[in-house]
Amino acid sequence: RVGAMDAVSKLVETMAVDGCTPDTITYSTIVKGYCVKGDLDKAFEVFRGMQKNRMAVDSIIYNTVLDGCTRHGRMDLADILLEDMEKYAVVPSNFTLGI
Repeated sequence: RVGAMDAVSKLVETMAVDGCTPDTITYSTIVKGYCVKGDLDKAFEVFRGMQKNRMAVDSIIYNTVLDGCTRHGRMDLADILLEDMEKYAVVPSNFTLGI
């Protein structure tokens, strides 16, 4: 909430040391933070990690990144996300269609 995205890596490392495994909500929150900050490349990097670990399975996380892309003029990434949604059979929600 305070926008301290540079502290995220340290936080995730600390979670692992403490035996707390980051989950979909953790990574979705990180992606949202990067999107709000305007660091879409970093958001996309975390999102790709979510895809690799089968955590990006519904339209919610796609909507988060798509919204960030449109707000910050990254239509190149938005196009990739839309292609991924089709490729992975992620059904767009009403929110997706409004972005």
